[in-house]
Amino acid sequence: MSEPEDDPSDFDGREERSQRIARLGRRLLHRGDEIGRAVLSQSDKAKTEMVRMVAREVRTYLDELKLKEDLLDLARSHSLEVKISLSLKPLVEGEPGPAATPDAKD
Repeated sequence: MSEPEDDPSDFDGREERSQRIARLGRRLLHRGDEIGRAVLSQSDKAKTEMVRMVAREVRTYLDELKLKEDLLDLARSHSLEVKISLSLKPLVEGEPGPAATPDAKD
């Protein structure tokens, strides 16, 4: 069987059809970009609003715990006592000591 020969009169129709398909493809891609940008924009707005809502709820929760008042009451009704113990140990010969700092005064 031989292959059917291309009809030269049909060539213009196929070329026009492929150009229309290419234009359609470009429009779809362009609209897809617009839709993608819109989706990203909306998702960013939704994320920002969700963070605000969570922050508001956490702030309300912490306010209800009244931690600030409890800490102020603790600080006013108690004293803070700090005990420090220092010891001076001689360096072992043969081991390097701590490096001297330029701010150290003799």
